[in-house]
Amino acid sequence: MRRYITIAAPTSPTHYLDNPNHNTDILDVAILKTEKLRYKIENLIAKLSSDHTPIIIELQAQGTQTLPQKIFKHTNWTKLNLDTKNISFALKKMQASEHVDQTITELTTKIAVPVSSNTHVTNPKDQTRNLPINIPNGIHKKRKLKKNCQHTRHPDVKTLLNRQTAIVHDLIHSHKDNEWVNFLSNIDSHK
Repeated sequence: MRRYITIAAPTSPTHYLDNPNHNTDILDVAILKTEKLRYKIENLIAKLSSDHTPIIIELQAQGTQTLPQKIFKHTNWTKLNLDTKNISFALKKMQASEHVDQTITELTTKIAVPVSSNTHVTNPKDQTRNLPINIPNGIHKKRKLKKNCQHTRHPDVKTLLNRQTAIVHDLIHSHKDNEWVNFLSNIDSHK
């Protein structure tokens, strides 16, 4: 069988036939595809008077692990480069491995200070786009028109929706163009 697949079935038969030529059988099985799932199957023999008895399966799954929220670290490499050039560190003559460990610790601490001062952490939720106010307003208006159009199916509303969609498309396109021009002009000014 494949990895982490369990076939679970009750220990007693679930199907009883009146025909003496056929044996009782287990009709109810569960195929579980997971690694950390505990289960209990119980045959409810006394619950129904028919040729097929129901089963009940209790799944006791462990809670899913939530992934930690991503943390974005941004480092100003230019400033860090300048700050690390100013670090003075004299290597001493080392006699034992303890001296090597101590020297490594000292150097690590001297480098960690400029790294921490030139690195800042941002929350991904804080990284909202700085869009001009007319773009979110246009998108909001377009969504309202789309909802109204789906509700009413009126041709005039559909025409307004198409116009608003074109307006939003043009706004976003011009914003992208402006951002690209700004980006290129910033690159040219740093040379």
